[in-house]
Amino acid sequence: MTPMKQANLNTPVSSNQSSISDSSDARSILKHALSAGITQPLSSPIMSSQSGKSQTIADVLSDRHGQFDLDLVEQITGFSPELVLSAYEHGQFPMAEDRNATSLTWIEPSERGIIKISQFQIPKRLARTVKNSPFRVTCNLAFDAVVESCGAEALGRTDTWINDQIRVLYGALHRLGFAHSVEVWDDTNLVGGLYGLSVHGAFFGESMFSVRRDASKIALVHLVARMARSGMRLLDCQFYTRHLGQFGAVEITADAYLECLEQTQDDGTWFEGHLTNAELLKFIAKHTKQPSA
Repeated sequence: MTPMKQANLNTPVSSNQSSISDSSDARSILKHALSAGITQPLSSPIMSSQSGKSQTIADVLSDRHGQFDLDLVEQITGFSPELVLSAYEHGQFPMAEDRNATSLTWIEPSERGIIKISQFQIPKRLARTVKNSPFRVTCNLAFDAVVESCGAEALGRTDTWINDQIRVLYGALHRLGFAHSVEVWDDTNLVGGLYGLSVHGAFFGESMFSVRRDASKIALVHLVARMARSGMRLLDCQFYTRHLGQFGAVEITADAYLECLEQTQDDGTWFEGHLTNAELLKFIAKHTKQPSA
């Protein structure tokens, strides 16, 4: 759930789908799809069409019958959603070198950062913050806006691995029911959030952002609470950091990661975004880090 630092680049799952097409048609379609912008905080991004009706990216990437056009997604990103799901199940995920890159590369770290849901820990101060927070937290309300915010310039960060292809590809996976977001709001302003991909008992965290203190941490607690409610067992953080370590993250080898991942892929669980306040409070009480004796 952090920008790429150092990782081993191995053979992609499918070597004939490792980069976007350079055709002018694909570029034109991509530009059209992304012209929707990511500016409306309370819903999917909208744009004004020539007919005067608002359109979402999903509208642009749908066929004349209103069905989401997966062939079109593959044409403009170079990857099919099915290939991406298969890659995650084999320990790989796509990234771009920077926001202006026109291709995606498969990443397979030699060491992986993970959080087992049963071992998730909430620092005591943060537990109080989540319980008393004035922020409103939602799930899957503004997926595209979260992705855009994760890829925006921020203090101390001028570049990102989230390029146009990532935005469209994960937007497609969201509309297929595999990619999810958690949003943190101050009134109608999006002040924090995260997004990732869910397959059975594992959630693959992609990125998070915060423009207000603790907003991304609040989003993380809400995500894991929803995972626990859904019976999920593994949060893939991609790369271990000390920041994630305070929540119970550990670093394991690629082989150990694949063993953990395999145990989650046939358990019949799926991510559910609904969470009541009573369920959140119960989760916080169970997972709040206790002071050392």
